[in-house]
Amino acid sequence: MKKRNTKEIKVWMVRKNLREIDIVQATREEQTYVNKTINGSRNNRAVLGFLRAKGCPSPTASLWPPKMPSRLSMSLRPRRPGSVRRPPGKY
Repeated sequence: MKKRNTKEIKVWMVRKNLREIDIVQATREEQTYVNKTINGSRNNRAVLGFLRAKGCPSPTASLWPPKMPSRLSMSLRPRRPGSVRRPPGKY
């Protein structure tokens, strides 16, 4: 798994006069989620979207979350031939 370049993000934040608390207040996410997202141990979409909207360079904040399919679209996706959908329960 690639790591986010935390030092470059923090340098960019200092240049933009942006603090973690500003991101917390703008996104209404918990401070720990903001910190962990910047450090690369989480991928919080709201935080990453905020950084991108403010102009944080994409290569600096690698691992921008790809567009993930919703659960509904995944459930409507055609199954492989021969696959069996099992009812919920213990196996």
